[in-house]
Amino acid sequence: MTANFFVTANVRRAKARLLDGDGREVDCYLSTPEKRLPGTGNYRHLVVIPKKALAPKTTYRVEAEAEADGKAWFAGVAVRDDGRRTPR
Repeated sequence: MTANFFVTANVRRAKARLLDGDGREVDCYLSTPEKRLPGTGNYRHLVVIPKKALAPKTTYRVEAEAEADGKAWFAGVAVRDDGRRTPR
């Protein structure tokens, strides 16, 4: 999952998590403007990368929050195994 912000946005205190179909947290890497993962570039984005392959035929939920230009920001998205995204 990637969440992009405007190039001049001041994005701080970002965190995100990936939940499996039973609501359990999946171990992931997280890249943020404050703590970038190698190879993710110098962009204003959050990148959530699962450390292991995801199970087929499972719906996962990504929850992310940050402070962008001094305002609270939140996103929650369910991702099904067929690749469709359902905003929640």
